[in-house]
Amino acid sequence: MNNIESSLLVQRDMGIYIHIPFCKQKCIYCDFPAYQNLQDYYDTYLYALLQEMTMFVDAHPEVCQKSVDTVYFGGGTPTELSIEQLYSILNQIKALFNITDDCQFTIE
Repeated sequence: MNNIESSLLVQRDMGIYIHIPFCKQKCIYCDFPAYQNLQDYYDTYLYALLQEMTMFVDAHPEVCQKSVDTVYFGGGTPTELSIEQLYSILNQIKALFNITDDCQFTIE
C-alpha cells in the first residue's frame, strides 16, 4: 500500500462488526454462521474474541488513529450472551479503539 492509500485509510471513520454465532434456534432464512445449543462455548468464544481484538490492534496500530462511529453486534443472536459478557466486549472496544462521542451502537 502506498503512502496516499495509507493516509486515506487513517482519515476515514471506521465501523466495527462483532459476530456472535449463537442462537436459540437458527432461522430458516439465515445464511450466517450461527449455531444453537452451544452455551458451553460462550465463555471460550468471548475469550478468543477479546484476544483477537487485541491481536488485530497490535498488528494494525494505525486503526487506533481512526474514529469508530459505528459498532454493530450481529450474527446469530448476540443477546444470547449475558449482559456481563456483552459489557466485556464493549469495554474491550472502548479500551482499544477511538470511539466517537456520537458512536452508534446496534445489537441485532
